[in-house]
Amino acid sequence: MSRKKISRVSSILLIFVMVFSLFAPVSNAVVIGEDDSISVADAIAKDNNGSAAKVKGHIVGYVISQGNVSRTDFKEDHNFAMADDPGETDISKMVFVQVSKNYRDEFGLKTNPNNLDKAVIVTGDLEAYHNHNGLKNPKDMKFITGNEDDDEDLEVITIEEARYQQTGSAKVTGIVTAKLKNTIHIQDETAAIAVRPPSLDVQLGDEITIQGSLLDYRSLLQLDAAVVEENHGLKGVPHPLTLTGSELTMENQSKLATVEQVTIVDVYDGGDWANYTVTDEEGTEFLVRDENNTLSLIVGATYDSVTGIVSHFDGDAQIIPRHVDDIVADATVVQPVYATPECGNCSVGTEVTLATNTENAKIIYTVDGNDPLTNGIEYMQPIILDKDTTIRAIAKHDELETSVERAFTYTVYDAEDGIQIHHIQGEGHESPMKGSYVNEVEGIVTYKYDIRGSHYFHMQAPEDKYDGNPKTSEAIVVYTGKAADVEIGDFINVTGTVDEYYIDGYDGKEKTDLPITQINARDDRGGKIEVLDEDVALPAPIKITSSDIPSEIIGEEGFDVFEPENYAIDFWESIEAMRVEIAPSKAVAPQEHGDLVVVTEEFKTDTINGGLLLTENGPNAQSIQFKLQPNDKARDFAVKTGDRFTEPITGVVNYGFSNYKVYADLNEVQAVFEEGETEPRPTTIVKDDSKLTIASYNVENFSAKQVIEKHRRKGTKYCKSFCSRYGEPRYCWCS
Repeated sequence: MSRKKISRVSSILLIFVMVFSLFAPVSNAVVIGEDDSISVADAIAKDNNGSAAKVKGHIVGYVISQGNVSRTDFKEDHNFAMADDPGETDISKMVFVQVSKNYRDEFGLKTNPNNLDKAVIVTGDLEAYHNHNGLKNPKDMKFITGNEDDDEDLEVITIEEARYQQTGSAKVTGIVTAKLKNTIHIQDETAAIAVRPPSLDVQLGDEITIQGSLLDYRSLLQLDAAVVEENHGLKGVPHPLTLTGSELTMENQSKLATVEQVTIVDVYDGGDWANYTVTDEEGTEFLVRDENNTLSLIVGATYDSVTGIVSHFDGDAQIIPRHVDDIVADATVVQPVYATPECGNCSVGTEVTLATNTENAKIIYTVDGNDPLTNGIEYMQPIILDKDTTIRAIAKHDELETSVERAFTYTVYDAEDGIQIHHIQGEGHESPMKGSYVNEVEGIVTYKYDIRGSHYFHMQAPEDKYDGNPKTSEAIVVYTGKAADVEIGDFINVTGTVDEYYIDGYDGKEKTDLPITQINARDDRGGKIEVLDEDVALPAPIKITSSDIPSEIIGEEGFDVFEPENYAIDFWESIEAMRVEIAPSKAVAPQEHGDLVVVTEEFKTDTINGGLLLTENGPNAQSIQFKLQPNDKARDFAVKTGDRFTEPITGVVNYGFSNYKVYADLNEVQAVFEEGETEPRPTTIVKDDSKLTIASYNVENFSAKQVIEKHRRKGTKYCKSFCSRYGEPRYCWCS
């Protein structure tokens, strides 16, 4: 990305490789045709048989060992793991790819961390690598750019014609019937098809013209790397077809359909997904795919109907419900109303459609807070939002029991002003816009850093754009993968996908930590950054003392409530990513891993040297943790309990390793550092030659085998400590 325009420069390395290949000896390997690529699953099935293969998949991580693939720690450029799905974490579904010297500059993850999840084709030999399914001795590597015929002016064809075409580029028009976890589905009067990526800025019921590359993914035909050429507006979701289990065929693939009288036979729980084996009333067996493991279907129960998208995986027929309302347990009760879009932030003029899965039911709603059962009006057409609105709705049928009430809340913004950062952050620990593709969100760059080669910056709204709500942060983290061409003080706009991401932490942090709200602005994911102005004054930091922070970490109701004024975990979330100024402070622990823990000067500590004690209620909620940057250099900053920082320190709020932290510059912190008066106390034990004294001593991972200057200094320090402070042992000598 340049400062005014993103551009790409072709690598001269490719020319060199092409010229070199003219003089290379002819290989005895099997010649593989252009259309002979296989999936990663197919490559795994060949069980390292040594054959030559062209394998198509996605780069999903760096191979550390046979059982350890990292998506963040890219130690060098010598390998990557490849899988059929971007984001795959199941190692059994991966092939480990050897990256030889000729390909490292372009394909190595340490040099190119933004390659993560890119689609590639690799030609090589199927041989064991790191004691795992491998692809070695690469003959060719290339990225799949998606639609290679972008410059071709394609004519719109029907989806049926596209399905018949099977390969190449295609342009179709259809209505969006589902936005699933990994795919979007559209259909016209002739057929239906899956579309990727799932982050496209479309809503259920939109009629869109879209262009992409046809790709068969394990029996599912999809339009990959798709681009929306035109959104023709809201047309409404077509009514689902009623099919039997035997009719979940390729002919009906990707169509919205309902199967009646579905009995749950068995379930395979995959953790964050589940597959239910089911039968219909004819006894035909198929799968109900629960993409997020939220449907909670009961084995042995029979449901009146299941609605969803007809799909196939390795030939197995399945139906994928869009949401829990697609499951009808009792058809004698009118099914609840659902809305599109469901909730969240919307621009003025957004049209909200209401629907129920019960045929011929009337939808009754209100937008003024009143009870729809007694004061509602009948839904006849989309509701146009012009202000913050809560829609309360029920569905009624003369011959059935009325549905339960559903409420849908919308925060409405002026489209001319665009989406603001506080709209994205929302009130709470998760963005109401998670998964949304946002355009040209404006802010001022306030901080930059990288974590193990992945680059981030913070941007904060100009102060005149604040919403005045103490529960919504006015700043956000932006992830760019590679270093972005922005500087602190640049006023920019950012286009990308809103995400909740665990930026920094131990393995398994998804189960123990909180995510950070970010905009993924990687240019290979549809992201874009434009610098609008330079050297803009930074927003004033929020001034913080330890006494300002609530003394309770979290309430009994956990994350069901959000009260920054009462709970520390909510306090920090409400200012996530924002600039803060920490008042003069004192260290309550030594520096470790480049982190400092302090309390501000007015705050009373517990120990003689200025430390804090752990209580039965847990750690002290009012301490403040710094992560100093650059972090590698900060690890050599000698700070002990009782040392002081005599002036305020400015930084930005972030999160990692189970703690909110203030990222601050090492140089600024060192400039205001002052050693405290803490002195080690000598022992009070009186030496007695007839007695043995036993003590414990923390030597901080000291190793006598590592004869390096750092450990030599440590050894001398420990020795002098024993000799001078612990009763002058009889034999004591320090080198």
